[in-house]
Amino acid sequence: MKDKKLIPLSDFVLEENKKQGQSMKLSDFHSNLAESYDLIVSYTNFLKQPLTLGMFVPVDKHGNVLKYKGFKASYKKSQKYYKADEKVLFEGFQLTYNGFSIDAIDKQKDADYRLSFNKDGQCRQYYNIEELINSDYPPLTLTRSALKAIGINEN
Repeated sequence: MKDKKLIPLSDFVLEENKKQGQSMKLSDFHSNLAESYDLIVSYTNFLKQPLTLGMFVPVDKHGNVLKYKGFKASYKKSQKYYKADEKVLFEGFQLTYNGFSIDAIDKQKDADYRLSFNKDGQCRQYYNIEELINSDYPPLTLTRSALKAIGINEN
């Protein structure tokens, strides 16, 4: 997966196919083919997940956005934040609006990248990750947690 960017499933399958062509030994081919198949299925399942606020910013178990408070926070609150931050799948987002019925997030380096979520934490513009990939937004950068969820080694 190039540069840890989220890519359409068809591109992902073609990348895996290209890797298969680089295998030299026939014995390696069957093993790699099974691994590639498992990875493709895992990526497909990843893309089919409904978009939630917690994929972009740290949230508690009730879906409330957690803010980093640095040294001002107690140890327990800091741990809660870090655990929630480990579950974030896409890099570079921040809460920019917290209204009565919606939360909005923006990509920090791209003001045109705005998503809104209802108070249940569901994205209002796109149902799942795959729909977001097929939008006009630029590719998202995946976190370690996302790569792990897909089954991609960072090596």
